Amino acid sequence: MLDKIIEKFAFWSNKYRNECASMPSTKVVVPFVENVLHERCPIAKRLTVREVNGQEFLFDVFGSDGVVCLVDLASKTCVCRMFDIDKYPCVHAIAALMAKIKKDGRMSTLSVYDLCSRYYLVETWARAYVKTIYTVPHISTWAIPEDVLKLFAYPPDYTAKRGRNQEERHPSEGESRKKKKKKTSNKCKPHQDLGVFFKPPNE
Repeated sequence: MLDKIIEKFAFWSNKYRNECASMPSTKVVVPFVENVLHERCPIAKRLTVREVNGQEFLFDVFGSDGVVCLVDLASKTCVCRMFDIDKYPCVHAIAALMAKIKKDGRMSTLSVYDLCSRYYLVETWARAYVKTIYTVPHISTWAIPEDVLKLFAYPPDYTAKRGRNQEERHPSEGESRKKKKKKTSNKCKPHQDLGVFFKPPNE
């Protein structure tokens, strides 16, 4: 069983290593985050933003539900808490960034990727799969000491429970029992460009 688990990990490691290598050089963050940000940008464009303190990168963003969220681009936080937890910009943070770029124009140096945790960078993703996971060689090649061969691993004591066996896994804490929403793709979309949403005026 452990051999099969190691074999599966080796397969996944090689698969994602190849995915990293095939990523376009223009991509900065992993495909999942890139796709989420691309979905949020059109929504953020329609939100109203009011600057609270431009020197400290503080903005009030009026959500579509009427709730006002205070965004701090410097500390990468938002009252909605999504920015704080996910570690990549929520729709309010994106709206605040768009407002800042619009105000600063060509002088703006802040990018949407600067607001993402380094753990979402393609560079970090690639580093995770640098090392090779080797599969377990055939048993005929194993060099097992004699004292180990004499050992026997007995199974733990087990008392069978009454009733029908459980067939479905119970949801863990924090997992939703409701019907799953449509997931954001984690596949790279080469022709997708976030830059179109963050161009300074007159460019």
